[in-house]
Amino acid sequence: MSQEMPVRDPLTGVIPPAQFILPNNGLPQHIDRFAWNGSVWVDDVRIDKTYDIEGDVVEEVHSYISGEKFRYQYESDLGHDYTYCDKWVDGDWTAYTREIWDFEPFTGITTYYCKEEFRDGVWVKVDEWSLLLELFGTQMQKGTFSGFNQETGQLELKYRYTYSYFNSGLTSSLITEKYQDGAFVNYIKEEYSWLNDYQYDVVYQSNWNNNAWLQYSKFQYDWADELSYIWTLYHRTSPTTEWTPSMRCTHTFDEYRNERRYIYERYLASEWTIMFGTLYNLFYEGLHLVEKIIQEYLGGGMKSGEGEWVNTQREVYSNFYNLGIEDKPQASLSMNCYPVPAGDQLLIEITSINPGSKTLMLTNLTGQPIRAENINTQSSSLTWDISGIPAGIYIVRLYDQSAAVIVRKIIKQ
Repeated sequence: MSQEMPVRDPLTGVIPPAQFILPNNGLPQHIDRFAWNGSVWVDDVRIDKTYDIEGDVVEEVHSYISGEKFRYQYESDLGHDYTYCDKWVDGDWTAYTREIWDFEPFTGITTYYCKEEFRDGVWVKVDEWSLLLELFGTQMQKGTFSGFNQETGQLELKYRYTYSYFNSGLTSSLITEKYQDGAFVNYIKEEYSWLNDYQYDVVYQSNWNNNAWLQYSKFQYDWADELSYIWTLYHRTSPTTEWTPSMRCTHTFDEYRNERRYIYERYLASEWTIMFGTLYNLFYEGLHLVEKIIQEYLGGGMKSGEGEWVNTQREVYSNFYNLGIEDKPQASLSMNCYPVPAGDQLLIEITSINPGSKTLMLTNLTGQPIRAENINTQSSSLTWDISGIPAGIYIVRLYDQSAAVIVRKIIKQ
């Protein structure tokens, strides 16, 4: 596990979209990126973006000061994302790399990834992995991970993950098994308790040692609000020793969201000492983000320096879409479900810019339908009685005639 514990949904194993939303109602079509050379900003790269009508990026062109140019084109359909990268060579675009992601459309779990490079006129696979999912009701799911062996050119078994859920989904565990000598053997266990869908409270990590799980570290999360929090890493040498502070990271956002700050500290000689940090300064003109400056804190330990914030990167956004405050591209379909966790009543709010009927469906984690309802209005608020279903984790899916799909997880107490 990385030093910075990702705020990951244990149900899907993925990190949810950042809750931090930039309050700009237009989209930058050009980004000029600069690097700090110690005294002045110098040109680094120009990024030109093209969007579709929904506001999604479909193409990016990166032009570096060195003369190199790359073009990224993005495509997607139900269950697949594609990225094609071309390189500018001798006055023309030449195939360079391509990537594909397959994901389970109802849960969003990525099940396959492949990257290829174009070498001497042929596509050569350089990375590949797959995840085979097995779902067992609402309380457990398994995933078997296979990675690419470049020597054999084949996928080979690497790990197996078992997710189990308890206490109506508010606590869970993830057991990782390593594939060695023709069998899966216990490797690492992580135990989560989380305050709501995405905010952890405590995460324990254990190693498999002498046929038993030994807890050796824990992450303690302290939330100031939905955006700002501190996680502290503790270690111990045995179940009978005390938890000793080791490292912590402070994530802070100012009230007006003009600044983001991450500071990493280590615990030495009974006091906290800053190792390094990252600071994002955000500047606006009206509702448009026009500039971002990134600074790094040069401290002791992992980075040498004098303990000060130093410029590292600057981005300038320009040529926004000519959008008024009410004209921002809207998602064609949206849905909110609350409260989380839910009791006997589930409240559902639906908004759509498309007319026509929609289908709302409640299923368990295996996809077995529990309830379905047709909706013929563009916007609707409704209440479902779910008192008759057992406690656990369920999925609400919303479909419309344009094949748009919205998926939400709910927890029934």
